[in-house]
Amino acid sequence: MFRRFFHATLCASMIAGIALPSAAQAGPRHSYYEYYESYDDGWDRDRDWDRRHIRIEERRRAERRAERRAEQRRAERRVERRRAERRRDRDDDDAKKFIAGAVVGLATAAIISGATRNDSRPVYRTAPAPTRIGSLEPWTPEWRRWCSDRYRSFNPSTGFWRGYDGRTYFCRP
Repeated sequence: MFRRFFHATLCASMIAGIALPSAAQAGPRHSYYEYYESYDDGWDRDRDWDRRHIRIEERRRAERRAERRAEQRRAERRVERRRAERRRDRDDDDAKKFIAGAVVGLATAAIISGATRNDSRPVYRTAPAPTRIGSLEPWTPEWRRWCSDRYRSFNPSTGFWRGYDGRTYFCRP
């Protein structure tokens, strides 16, 4: 369907292209003066000449209306810009409050976790009463030698050794 329409349009334009130059060469039907005498633009020169101040006044009113509309649009844009700035400031304030809350929360968590840790405070233990355990009695030179040979972290002055778990144990042969 489109091909038929395109073909018909092409043929019509070719025929018009052939016919128009021959019509243009025929010359004008009227003289220049007759053309302007017959032309009616709807403007009575005598009557409308006296009313030109009314047309000028109407044009000025239209320009003032256009200026008022433009000023109103500018005012609306200013109001919208202020609203956007307030929204942006409010969003910035919300972000700042969130960051401040996060910092305070992390600081509080650090303080609480530091206060509840057990290994941050020193642990004082007393040595158990000397009792005979196995074949060696505690605090004797043989007991100290045996514990020093057995545990690398043995402290002979306290009688304790430190295990791989970080805790201290009393040496018992």
